Amino acid sequence: MYQCRKCGKQLTYEAEYCSKCLEEINASKKATSSGEIKPKKQKGRVMDGFGPALTGAILGTVGFSLIMFCFIAADLAVGTRRSFMQVSAWLLWVFGLILTIPSVILGINSIKCFVNAKRKNRKKPIPALIIGIDTVATSAMASLYLLIALAVLTAI
Repeated sequence: MYQCRKCGKQLTYEAEYCSKCLEEINASKKATSSGEIKPKKQKGRVMDGFGPALTGAILGTVGFSLIMFCFIAADLAVGTRRSFMQVSAWLLWVFGLILTIPSVILGINSIKCFVNAKRKNRKKPIPALIIGIDTVATSAMASLYLLIALAVLTAI
């Protein structure tokens, strides 16, 4: 229940006017309810860390795709013994590596953003956490395929 600011009469939450003094009650004029404790408003934004997480996810996906194309180029190079395909496979491998490393870093940083917000009792950036975990998982899978591709490329 609320109290009228003018006369002090107890009012219900739905009241628009005070029945005693006819003072208009709106959200900006309502006094704090008697006996209730207002929850402390949390600082921070829900989307903190989302930008780096999304960037890491995009880099990880592109890097993973390049590594898959590296396998295709290596497969074509084995069958035909074309040096162009070998060079293409190596270039795809290098670019895949270049994109995978920052992807891992950005994913870990977005997870750290969530952990720091939780420790400081701020709003938790759950989207950053989810995409950060996905980014780290994609990058870990890409790193595994990088090692396999390296073994395939050295065998050519």
